[in-house]
Amino acid sequence: MKTWPAWTKLALPAYLLAWLSPSLCFLLSDFRLVSVEKVLLTLAFFCVWHLAFASFERAVYYSAFFLLVLLPFDLFFFLVYQEPPGTPVFLSISDSNLIEATDFMRGRATSLLCCTLFAAGIWLMTARAARRGLGQNWRCYQRGTRRAARAVLALLAALMLQFPAAPAAERLLLDSGHAGLAAAVKKADDGLFAPLANVRPIFPLGRFISLGEFCRENTYLRHAEQQRALFRYHARQLHPPAARQIYVLVIGETARADRFVLNGYTRGLPSFLARQENVIPLHDIITPFTYTNLSVPTMLTPPLPQEQGRDRARSLVSAFREAGFKTYWISNQQPIGMRETEVSHFSREADEVVFMNLSIRTMHMDGLYDEHLIEPLAKFLARHEQKQFFVLHMLGSHDSYQRRYPPAFDILQPSLRSQHDPDHHDRRNKLAVENSYDNAMHYTDYVLARIIETVGRQDAVSALVYAADHGETLFDGDCGRSGHGSSGRQEFPVAAMAWVSHQYKAQWPARVERLVKNASAPITTEAILPTMLDLAAIDTTQLDQSRSLASAAFRAQTRWVNAPEPIDWDSATTRGACHLLVAGKPKDKLPALAGSGHGLGNPKAR
Repeated sequence: MKTWPAWTKLALPAYLLAWLSPSLCFLLSDFRLVSVEKVLLTLAFFCVWHLAFASFERAVYYSAFFLLVLLPFDLFFFLVYQEPPGTPVFLSISDSNLIEATDFMRGRATSLLCCTLFAAGIWLMTARAARRGLGQNWRCYQRGTRRAARAVLALLAALMLQFPAAPAAERLLLDSGHAGLAAAVKKADDGLFAPLANVRPIFPLGRFISLGEFCRENTYLRHAEQQRALFRYHARQLHPPAARQIYVLVIGETARADRFVLNGYTRGLPSFLARQENVIPLHDIITPFTYTNLSVPTMLTPPLPQEQGRDRARSLVSAFREAGFKTYWISNQQPIGMRETEVSHFSREADEVVFMNLSIRTMHMDGLYDEHLIEPLAKFLARHEQKQFFVLHMLGSHDSYQRRYPPAFDILQPSLRSQHDPDHHDRRNKLAVENSYDNAMHYTDYVLARIIETVGRQDAVSALVYAADHGETLFDGDCGRSGHGSSGRQEFPVAAMAWVSHQYKAQWPARVERLVKNASAPITTEAILPTMLDLAAIDTTQLDQSRSLASAAFRAQTRWVNAPEPIDWDSATTRGACHLLVAGKPKDKLPALAGSGHGLGNPKAR
């Protein structure tokens, strides 16, 4: 009788544990029926995979990609975010760069290394045990069973390939004049997407689905530019005033609503915005996404019917151009990541574009702060054009927080500025992280006030709207991490405000009155575009008056957020130390965020 070394007896249980570990982690953090289903589905795939091979040894060898590449990624992501990685993760990675990645990994490299060693150790142990004969009875399975299992795997592979293949096929059919067939392909693609989307949290199937969906979306984005060339707002300004007009949209970065001075959070720091007249805080606004490359397009483009898609629409920059405005895009962010970003596509629609940070390294090191946006703004204002529209894109409070403000604003101490090569992901630096973030938010308050002063000095009918793209987690409560990109409730509510000049109030007092009345209404950042157009009295075929805060037709609507699946924010509950959103019953409400001066109305946070 063959004697097995003691370590080989652990190989099979450890191997199975490795396969199930992502689903088990999710089950332990959120014990619900759906979590049990994830474990069972992973187990089912495990069985199908191994039944497809004639020997256990081959099954183990060919599972190397799952265990050596996907498993460490899954476990690491769960350690950081307490949820499985989804398609937005791949979108963010593709738009990232080496410095951003290094910054993100600061203090987390050890965790990734441990996940990698765990997965690699188990795979090597099992592979060695299989070589010694572990699973040698695997050959007893019938050939028909193997064929059935392989057929299942082939079907799954075909479904994965459908994601990138369908949009390419649809485009090819459209270009060849077969619009009917293209529509059928699109319909079939959408029909398959819905059930497959539910499998995204499952390891390892979900990673292939997310990767396929990323390829699918990337293909659509490449073709979207051609579609945008055909898109028209048919915009016209109704009853334009004789006076000069200036409208400004300021896109903030990583600014939490409950850390915004106009929402009552000061920590004793003076507010520059509070000294400005006609400033209107927007207290209860959330973003549907916690990633810049998804949240910013939500602000800039109209929600279109599913058959058209938001990615095929031009931004409100084009709407202002069609209405006769000279348009400008001034950004303190970089124009490209590893590939050209979705946001930079919108900048092309402006008459003139200025990117302050052409160097990735400059953007991520001390140097250009957001007040540098004011110089080109003032230069363009000095042209005294009759109708001007500006988009200003800030760096705001993007990590690393201590790099986002000059030394004069390093007020709250201790801060990360006083440390050499600080780690803003280390909970032991919680106080310094919070102080640095609040210093950055205080600086944003200063920059916004300076922008308002610069525009206000012009003799013009002027209005400004500011909204951040997403919030941030800052070791809230017992949460062990900082950053964004998860479904933590503190990452959804964003800092936002509006401002109008005295000339604007005199020109359109009713609009100002409605804006003030609706300022505390529960909205998402989808309200930015219609509100901006309505403030400028621009009528378009895409203007939804019910979403505009300046409209008499405004009404509150269901606020859907991606967490990572779409859920109703106002009925959501949370789970875990980092307050990850979970779909709830209509009677359930989220508690107000700690430290928020206003409780954010029907609290929603990300």
